[in-house]
This record gives sequence, C-alpha cells and structure tokens, in this order.
Amino acid sequence: MNSEIHRANQLSGCTISAMNLQTPIVRCANPQCPLPGPIFLPCPPHLKASASPPDWPQDGWQAFVVCHQCGSTSLRGKNDVEWGLSQPSLDTLMWENNSFQRVYLRCDHADCDSNIQLLIFLPGGSRIGDLIKKVHISKDEPLCSNNHALLRPPVVIKTEAAINF
Repeated sequence: MNSEIHRANQLSGCTISAMNLQTPIVRCANPQCPLPGPIFLPCPPHLKASASPPDWPQDGWQAFVVCHQCGSTSLRGKNDVEWGLSQPSLDTLMWENNSFQRVYLRCDHADCDSNIQLLIFLPGGSRIGDLIKKVHISKDEPLCSNNHALLRPPVVIKTEAAINF
C-alpha cells in the first residue's frame, strides 16, 4: 500500500528539479491542535513537472480530511491545498513509511446503505483504529449521501489507499 503511493509519486512527474519535489498539503483547521503541522496529500500520478504549483485538485473538489495529530475533521477544498518543496530523499522516506487512506465509516442510521468517507494521512507506526478513535468534528460535519451524521463511536466499513481523489 505505501509502496503504491510512493510509486505513484515517483511516476507523477511532480519533480521541478533534481533536488526538490512539489508536495501538496493541507493544514489542520483546529486552532487548538497540539502539533499543527502539514497534512500531506499523495501527489496525483497525472501531474507534470512545473516550476509553479500544479493546477490540482480539480475545481469543486472537496473532501473531509482528518488531522493525524488531533483527530479534527474538516471539509477541505481546492483553495485549502498548498504546495511546498521537499527533498526527494525526504519524500521517498515519507511515502515508504506513511500512507494516505480513504476510510469508509457507517452513518448513524442502521437501515442506510450509504457511508461517510474521510481522508487520513497515517504516519508510519500508527494504527488506523487508534486514529479513528480520535476523530472529532471541528467544522462541517461529514454526512453520508442521505444526510445522516457519523455513527458514534465511529464504525469502519473499509479502508483503502487513497492514491487518486
């Protein structure tokens, strides 16, 4: 799984020089986050090398992103994505030891067949279950497609590597 993300980053052409890589991030929206560092997003495989940040994600893109530090969840859009430079060796290390997951959670209506999707950066050595236990809503509560809230405590339906989104 981690190697899939790393391989997608290598094949993406996101490098702007032999020394630096474009790295997409969002920042935690919780002002009380104890370690408000970047939340790394996987570099999409279709982007090309450029001296300026890529035009990604698409206009209208939105996703509920979970902060791996504090568990705060917020709806993020294209305007929330920042691009920074990282050394290739750091990028390689990051994606070999970490992953970005799409997590499907049950809504609070037992008879509903819809689910709630969250995107989570999972640092190496972390367990997804531990991070899900920390999930709380900081703004824009995630809803299923039938407008039902998240079941508490959260129940994971499935997880998958979030390479494309």
